[in-house]
Amino acid sequence: MFKVAENKYNYWSGCKLDPARVELLVKNADEDSKKELFELFYSKTFATVMAKVRHREWAEDLTQEAFIRAFRSLHKLREPKKFGAWLASIAANLACDAFKKEKKYVLTAEPYEKETSASDISVEEHVMQREQSAGMRALLRQLPADQYQVVILFYYYDQKIEDIAGVLNINVGTVKSRLHRARSKLKDLLQKREQNESTESH
Repeated sequence: MFKVAENKYNYWSGCKLDPARVELLVKNADEDSKKELFELFYSKTFATVMAKVRHREWAEDLTQEAFIRAFRSLHKLREPKKFGAWLASIAANLACDAFKKEKKYVLTAEPYEKETSASDISVEEHVMQREQSAGMRALLRQLPADQYQVVILFYYYDQKIEDIAGVLNINVGTVKSRLHRARSKLKDLLQKREQNESTESH
């Protein structure tokens, strides 16, 4: 596979990509185009995997595998401009499957940083504001695979519910249901975390 710049470990970094450029690269599907796609989407894809498995070398391997699978199936992508979300769904599936099979490789999560009470801030704001924090990544890892996948696509890749349904080949109602369950679970996890911190501080 291709190589990327050393800043690839800036987990949640990324720039606004030109959909028209992405679509052109996917349609060309030659080696130069694939290399550019790899460079454009590596950081976000690596972040998606790393947030789940928390093991750098393992995440690198899974990210490479996600690109390999995506490039092999480029001809199946109906909407080339949505390559990033499609790739993310592949990466999220690989990460969730690997996490379940090989939990022994997962490192202990870092301590959760003290922040605003869950009762004073919505789950959505937590996800958006804390997506760079080790604490939020630790919470996201506790979501079931189907919920983790839609949360990543909705909040991190800024995909509309209708687009997520198309990428995952499920109906809109299922996407909404998974997002609702994910928000509820994250809210419960946040509250439990705060309760534990409050108990430990006394």
